[in-house]
Amino acid sequence: MQTEHIYALVDPGTRRVRYVGRTSLPLTKRLAQHIGAANRGDGSNSLHAWIRSICYEPIIVLLDTVEVHERSLAGGKYENTASSAEVKWIKRFERGSLVNAWVDRECQAYKRLINK
Repeated sequence: MQTEHIYALVDPGTRRVRYVGRTSLPLTKRLAQHIGAANRGDGSNSLHAWIRSICYEPIIVLLDTVEVHERSLAGGKYENTASSAEVKWIKRFERGSLVNAWVDRECQAYKRLINK
């Protein structure tokens, strides 16, 4: 069974969680990918802008590890356990301080996922 890690990126200066994500990669590799993309200027998203704005690299923290499987929902829809866990963790933190691209759009990415 495949597992995914739910992780947080923490601002080293304020100690506040700024991003919640999920990956099947080792956390150090995922952090390196985020920092590399920010340094290359890939995209213009809030996460990369935040990483470029801080003096030190973010701290990565493991929040949860989940087995990935899909659960059937009513109406022929399905739910991915890793996506559900990620959304659960996002809701635990102050939404106004997160730089997740879809937090302020009421989790549109998650809604698209379960409505396939």
